[in-house]
Amino acid sequence: MTPPKTKGCFQCSRRRIICDLGQPHCRKCKQKGLECSGLGRIRFVPGVASRGKFKNSRIPAIQQVSEEQQIPAPAPCSTVAGRREILLAVRPSHSDTGEKDPESPLAQEVDLLFSSPIAEQSQGDETASIAILQKAAQQLSQAVYPTPQAWLPPIGHHARMLLSHFSNAVAPVMVVIDGLKNGYREFILPLACQDNLLQRAVGVVAAQHLSQSQPQLKSAAEKGQKAIIDRLQRDALSGTSVFTTTTWIALIVLLVGETINPSSSFAPLLRMLLLTAQNCNEDTIPRELHDFLTQQTHMFEIIARPQLSEQEGVEIISQSLFNRLDWIPHDFPPGSEHNLAVEISHKTFVEAFQIYLGRAKGDSTNTHASVKKLRSLVSQLSPSAHGAHALVWPCFVAAIESVDPDDRAFFLQRLAQIHSRTRFGNVQAAIDSIPRICDLNETSSWTSSLADALPVLIM
Repeated sequence: MTPPKTKGCFQCSRRRIICDLGQPHCRKCKQKGLECSGLGRIRFVPGVASRGKFKNSRIPAIQQVSEEQQIPAPAPCSTVAGRREILLAVRPSHSDTGEKDPESPLAQEVDLLFSSPIAEQSQGDETASIAILQKAAQQLSQAVYPTPQAWLPPIGHHARMLLSHFSNAVAPVMVVIDGLKNGYREFILPLACQDNLLQRAVGVVAAQHLSQSQPQLKSAAEKGQKAIIDRLQRDALSGTSVFTTTTWIALIVLLVGETINPSSSFAPLLRMLLLTAQNCNEDTIPRELHDFLTQQTHMFEIIARPQLSEQEGVEIISQSLFNRLDWIPHDFPPGSEHNLAVEISHKTFVEAFQIYLGRAKGDSTNTHASVKKLRSLVSQLSPSAHGAHALVWPCFVAAIESVDPDDRAFFLQRLAQIHSRTRFGNVQAAIDSIPRICDLNETSSWTSSLADALPVLIM
């Protein structure tokens, strides 16, 4: 076989002269002062557009990216759990940090995304989605190399950005300890990749959080929230079964949004959540998913019902306090940092609810001692420690009941530190309302007037 003919450097070829085949640079290029590509080099030159609006314009050189800045491309994955890992591996883009692309305004794109119709879903579709999630979980627990499953449908880059922001900024705040098991990532995000209603709900909540740095997103988030609630109401009026896993998850996500962008809408959403949780068919939901949804429902119920009315608060605290604190994990090794955080969290919530109960029943003889105990417990966790962000309700109650100005200043400062960490609007609403509620407490029980004085969800 005849060996292929060796060609000279690209520069000599372009000048239509015979290259002397010198290595690593030919002599003719050196004489002309040209940068020689050498033999066998890739022959690319700075491009020039030949048509269109960039005609005769040179293509600019791409700025080199340092090794630390390079993001490896995710490997192909065919399971729900794998797609979740890829989703979580996506680093926040400039949109996540609040910066705005001047050529394609994020607010307009998100508004367009939320303006599209929410796809209808049958019970069969939901069952299929749950089945895929369940099979993926089984595969991860049974095999190192799981059997490939069907690809999840692709989602647009703006929707992906919103899901990523939810994962990075919202999901960690909604659990006491953000570790390997966070149901908002483990269950809700994979299902949101498949279900249009859940994807819209998660996107709306992410947009609500982003709107604090990008106020332009607030209008789009409000429209998106209204569209979801209208859809749920329309399904209920039309006779469509609304007691589904999809509805249950969507209501939890919407209530998360009420902690970020507080409004009086939390009351009807909570009623709908409790009704849906009671009527969902437990047999059709994977056990781990059902446990997570139940625990999150308990969290909203035990914290929100005392804010709806004093009667409901006394009822739920007296009858079901410890059963409704199952969302505080308890399976960490004794003596570990996480175990200390959850023990403190459990004790502070119990103490805060006992303060509420005593005030509602007209027995506040031990309140001062309870406030001091709460301060001692909260002080054991630094503001940046695991679990410290979850103590909004105990600090809120303690600040109202504090007689010592130094105690009240401590709890107000801790609330401000939590807000600085989470950027959840309900924390700032709690801080702003405490002086007004304290004034009410001098003439009547604050537990009886809380719903009127502060008609938003504090947690």
